[in-house]
Amino acid sequence: MQQPTFNTEQQRVISATGGHHLVLAPPGCGKTAVLAGRIAHAISHGTPVEQMACLTFTNRAARAMRERIGTLPVPLHPSPSTLHPSPSTLDSLFVGNVHRFCLHYLFNEHIVAGNSAVIDTDTSISIIADYLGEDELRVLDDSRSRQRYSQIINLQHLMRQCRQQYPSHLVVHREVLSPRLLNELCMAYHLPYTQQSATQLYMQSDFYRDEPAQLSPDARQLLSQLYAARQYERYKEQNDLLDFEDLLLTTYETLTASETAATPSSAQAPSSVPGDAIAATPHQYSWLQIDEVQDLNPLQLAIVDAFTAPGATVVYLGDAQQAIFSFMGAKTDTLAMLRQRCGEDHFYNFFQNYRSPQYLLDVFNRYAQWQLGIDPVLLPTTSNHTPRQGGDVQLMEAPTNIDEANMVARCVNHLYEQHPEESIAVVVAFNNDADEVSAALGQLPHFKISGTDFFATPPMRLLLAHLGVLSADHSFLAWAHLLSGLQVYASNSSARQAVSAMQHLAIAPSDVLLYDGTTTYVAEFVKAYEQQELVIFDTETT
Repeated sequence: MQQPTFNTEQQRVISATGGHHLVLAPPGCGKTAVLAGRIAHAISHGTPVEQMACLTFTNRAARAMRERIGTLPVPLHPSPSTLHPSPSTLDSLFVGNVHRFCLHYLFNEHIVAGNSAVIDTDTSISIIADYLGEDELRVLDDSRSRQRYSQIINLQHLMRQCRQQYPSHLVVHREVLSPRLLNELCMAYHLPYTQQSATQLYMQSDFYRDEPAQLSPDARQLLSQLYAARQYERYKEQNDLLDFEDLLLTTYETLTASETAATPSSAQAPSSVPGDAIAATPHQYSWLQIDEVQDLNPLQLAIVDAFTAPGATVVYLGDAQQAIFSFMGAKTDTLAMLRQRCGEDHFYNFFQNYRSPQYLLDVFNRYAQWQLGIDPVLLPTTSNHTPRQGGDVQLMEAPTNIDEANMVARCVNHLYEQHPEESIAVVVAFNNDADEVSAALGQLPHFKISGTDFFATPPMRLLLAHLGVLSADHSFLAWAHLLSGLQVYASNSSARQAVSAMQHLAIAPSDVLLYDGTTTYVAEFVKAYEQQELVIFDTETT
């Protein structure tokens, strides 16, 4: 495979060492090749792979990065000792998103129980539906109900942050707790309007929910949401379950607890720079690169900072035009903050777009300047001056999503008839949009790579449950998914209740499956109790 050639600015980034560096990298600038080149360069110059971490924003980007790494030779600056990184060497290189980074840390350091399971949003909704007495299948099929449940999940995370007294600039999901409704609840129950009162209402929501009080319907609904959020948290604690945001929160709390234990006199006001109040940990990296950094929120940046060794080489790559996760707490001024942190000597801009023609780049640059407020000097340029043809760029409007899908389908059909030998790509904003466009395309041959999450489909869930049981035969969630997937129980809820009841009786589902008519775990215990002397250790006391 022909290796890429790099311009002067790209080469500077590839060989950058020491301190923090910020790279503005718009689409089509050769960023992926540069990222892989940095890895090859670092390994060839003696950086231990175990000291390196590559954080990307999606698992798909991580897979693309691993594939690209395998195609590059190390000697960008040849030396006699340079060797091509073998696949076995690269196995220990971490490439993944921040959530996966935290997952590895929590399990490898035994911070969470070995049988803990990470649950997806559908499982969270199923758990909460039990406490609200609602049909989980109806909730899962209704977008408005899913949104309401997402607010409850976010409310649980917000209240956890309040209870743990997170620094203000790291708190996410503030929008789910209305100050007006919280004030109404505080007045109704004769509590001061403080964060401590919000925490009290949450922790004792089952008590307050049954207490008579004059509340508006909206305040009553908030109290119900606090109750559901608290029950959801309890359920996760009792069954060793974590959702995706728990991975971040548990990691952050572990790191800050370590800092407090190490430096008890360091209780100071939180810094305005995310993460610099977190002490060093023994699990730090001397070489990191973080892609799509504009989509990380301050909490994620604080966690990354906590894993950064003093004097490490850190390269941030981002593009303000691609900031899409503000709803998760990502801030548009993150790149400005990082530019100040890195300094002008460590700031790089990949102006050159190698992919797009000038007329197309003009459209995006004008939008970036007029709508996103991006300084024109930071926008990319191109040497591709392919002349524009009629209809190459069009702006069309549709009154509804369905009309839009039908309009896109007509355009695709027209292009297909004109250029049957060409491939056509349709990029959509949401998974539901992909489903609607796919339906509108009808019989036209096409392949959909968005829409329903493949790993969320019943056959894949069932397969993963089988694998989960094989790797940990006491996994609560794996058994519940297996029993519901095999239709032993009619719903996820009833399957979880059955597995929970078995655990309370010291019975594993495998006892039932492996029962030979002679013994079970309970029978063996009774036999030992009757015939042998038992010694019980009170580990809490000793």
